[in-house]
Amino acid sequence: MRRLRSQPFAVMVENLLARLSQGSDTPLQDAYDDCVRDCTTAYLVTGDRAYAERSAALVAELLRHEDWVDRFSKGLTRAYMAVSVVLAYELCAPAWDADLVHLVRDELEEAAIWMAASMGVGANDYLANNWQGVRYAAVGLCALAAATPRVVGLQ
Repeated sequence: MRRLRSQPFAVMVENLLARLSQGSDTPLQDAYDDCVRDCTTAYLVTGDRAYAERSAALVAELLRHEDWVDRFSKGLTRAYMAVSVVLAYELCAPAWDADLVHLVRDELEEAAIWMAASMGVGANDYLANNWQGVRYAAVGLCALAAATPRVVGLQ
């Protein structure tokens, strides 16, 4: 953590926290909104539970997003969303409500299965395409996160 107080990291953290303070109660703008990742990072570097709680609320929104719910929607979008959910789950779950932790774990397990089965509408399914790399990286992250037991309420 000492490194976070030195340059260039201190400025990066300062900018992150300033960006988050400007829209602390705004909903997700779209599936590619970085606010989930930003809140997760802020929780990681500050330990402030408010960021973990905001991350939890945003993850709950992502899990209701039309591109998450529609398993045949755009695969790259679903993969991006899945990575955001995995990062938040892995780093913030101990500060989340137990019901949300279990819901996210189940959703990640399902996501691994359906992303492995289908890249979605309009996907380039040529195996050597970079879309497939994004897809299978997200599948692996979802599967690993879902297989990891969580202890809730440590912090």
